[in-house]
Amino acid sequence: SGCGLRVILDDVDVMESDTSCSNEYLTKGPWVRTVVGLTCVLAMIGAAFIIFTYVCFPDLRSKPRAILLQLSVMDFGIGCANFVGDVVNFDRFYHNGSCDSEGHLVFHETNALANGFCVAQAFFAHFCTIGSVLWTMGLSVYIYFLIVHHKKPWKAKYALWLAYVLCWGIPLLDTLWLLRSKRLGYSPYDTSGWCGPIVINPKTRLPNAFLNFFAYDMWIVMTMLVVPLLYFAVELYLRVELKEARDVYGESRFWDSVYILDYKFLLIPLAFTILRIWTLLYNILKIYINLEHIPNSVSVAFIILTGIGDSGQGFANGILFVFLTRKVRTTLVDKMADCKGRCKKRLANPRDSLLKVTSECSDA
Repeated sequence: SGCGLRVILDDVDVMESDTSCSNEYLTKGPWVRTVVGLTCVLAMIGAAFIIFTYVCFPDLRSKPRAILLQLSVMDFGIGCANFVGDVVNFDRFYHNGSCDSEGHLVFHETNALANGFCVAQAFFAHFCTIGSVLWTMGLSVYIYFLIVHHKKPWKAKYALWLAYVLCWGIPLLDTLWLLRSKRLGYSPYDTSGWCGPIVINPKTRLPNAFLNFFAYDMWIVMTMLVVPLLYFAVELYLRVELKEARDVYGESRFWDSVYILDYKFLLIPLAFTILRIWTLLYNILKIYINLEHIPNSVSVAFIILTGIGDSGQGFANGILFVFLTRKVRTTLVDKMADCKGRCKKRLANPRDSLLKVTSECSDA
């Protein structure tokens, strides 16, 4: 149709105008922000499910799920902050796509309100991102001490206390450092339109490898190393313990337990690595190696993958700790069935329900 042809021609015009800029990937199309925005929404839904099950079902409350609650709060914050930045699209406040004679984008000054909102969104997003990374590591550390050192329960209690201090304190100090050094704001080189740490100066185009490593990459690398190592140690320990108890509990129950351990302790570090590796790889190419001419298609692909990876952990955790966890899944199904039965009973006896409500109101 004429409308569809017009959209295609507009896209071609945008692509042609982008090729005149050496940083052409900075101009993101709406479909890029749509994909990343959808990931943010799914992340918020997944994190909300974990928070909901913890708050509403006391039977599901435990120390590991209390840590998972903190992690989900951070994941919900990431999804919310990145979704706001994705919808607002701060790119349009700082440049209009025009380039100078050297093929670089020309940035212009923006108003104080937009800049302040950009810094606030960057502060909240970065704080929640580092917090999510550290709580992921804190969960693995606590589970390690809880299981492997179960004969000394004070170690797990100390690890839990230390996790609360560090996983809330380090993100706050890290983000305040960036705010104090004026390194939070608009940085278009690795986002889908939201604000964050300014690791590459938009005007000078010079990367700050020191800041990027200590503000973000160091925590990612540390978690990628610690989490798989601890879960592997826990699984080895439990396999030895379960083998000794196989004669007591039976062969089938033994293999059921091994299966649960396998997929839980494999999927947690695997999901984290798959989601977070793209930002790390992109930072290596753009900041540490400092490649100036990355193909447009590669840059756009990295922007999508980093946007999904930075925002998608809440959705992955929701799938893993709600829908793939038998006890939580069974509790949800039972509660839904119970609620459905009550609704049918009330609909079948509307007069009794009305009398009950009237009685409750009269007693109030």
